[in-house]
Amino acid sequence: LRRQRQMCIRDSTGCGHLIASSGIPLISLFGPTNHHKFAPIGNSKNTVISSQDLYKNNNINMIKTADVIETIRTIID
Repeated sequence: LRRQRQMCIRDSTGCGHLIASSGIPLISLFGPTNHHKFAPIGNSKNTVISSQDLYKNNNINMIKTADVIETIRTIID
């Protein structure tokens, strides 16, 4: 998996924790779930995008594609 992936984008699920532990840079998308409590840890390349932080809304669908693209750019630059 690691050889094939340069980055991964996931919602707040267990799969994100597995990816994060592999060392692959991860962008985790959070809606109503508390990202301070449940974000993957142990990988300095992990990044969180939270609809609560950005839009003061629990709806994960509020996260815009542009938010994700901007985060990707900060990781790859």
